Amino acid sequence: MHTPLTQMRPPGPTGGAALPSGRVLQVGSALVAGAAVAIGAMGAHAFREVGDARGADLMALASQYLMWHALAALALTRLAARLEAAIIVLLVSAVLFAATLVLLALGAPSWLGAITPVGGSGLIIGWLMAAWGLLQGRRPA
Repeated sequence: MHTPLTQMRPPGPTGGAALPSGRVLQVGSALVAGAAVAIGAMGAHAFREVGDARGADLMALASQYLMWHALAALALTRLAARLEAAIIVLLVSAVLFAATLVLLALGAPSWLGAITPVGGSGLIIGWLMAAWGLLQGRRPA
């Protein structure tokens, strides 16, 4: 029995790989947006109260990236099913980007900052995928 959160689409134009349903992506987008609020609050309160301006700035940046991309992913889920792969890339990349910033703010080793551009590159790729999907002009699957 499939629930809305475990329902998978059958293989299709994605090269045979089953992608999560639009509902799963919508729920994921909402959860990422909630995480963005929590990270922003932590930066605004916990880091600023102890005088860690760098940590607070990193948390604010992570929160902003997460929120903007969560909202964008949520909007894309309403446009077309053909954008699901782009939405997944955007959400995973936004989480990777923000997570490295949060970990740096929490005192992780500075080499972790070298991973942050991987998330940023994924965001660029995700947006290019979304643009390509929108240019295809086919009716949603």
